[in-house]
Amino acid sequence: MRHTVVRLSMVLLLGLILLAACLPQPETPVELRLLGSQITAADLAGRDPAQVDGLPLGEVLLADEEILGYDREEHAILVTTEAWERLNTMGVPVNGVPFAVCVDGEPLYAGCLWTMVSSLSYDGVTILLPAMGEDDRLPIELGYPGSDFFSWDDPRDDARLLEALHDR
Repeated sequence: MRHTVVRLSMVLLLGLILLAACLPQPETPVELRLLGSQITAADLAGRDPAQVDGLPLGEVLLADEEILGYDREEHAILVTTEAWERLNTMGVPVNGVPFAVCVDGEPLYAGCLWTMVSSLSYDGVTILLPAMGEDDRLPIELGYPGSDFFSWDDPRDDARLLEALHDR
């Protein structure tokens, strides 16, 4: 009798473990947020993009539910058509719009939305708008007008970000 109870308990425990493994795991939200209005691209110039301590966060620019996927090799975010259209028509000034990539409300790195009509160079992470890619992808690039202007460690490979975007 005692062995039967122990076996039954072990079978039930194993069943619960297997059931828990099959349940959907909670997602860690990923967002792009504007920085506080007092922060400019000039404030971020010459600053390591991964040094985000003390940067004030503003409104959500790209919400978690608008992010459909992430190309780790190209560092491009696949977004909903609605988000793509909204971002591509927002009108980015030639001196950029600062943003932060956040996971679970914590900023991981900062960058700027930039426009290819700008004659200003920028040594940080950029998303060019309007985006000139295929489908609804937003490439996250290093430096403007090219990666020669970027001199920091690449923050786009942050393990927390890649883990949060793993199954998208």
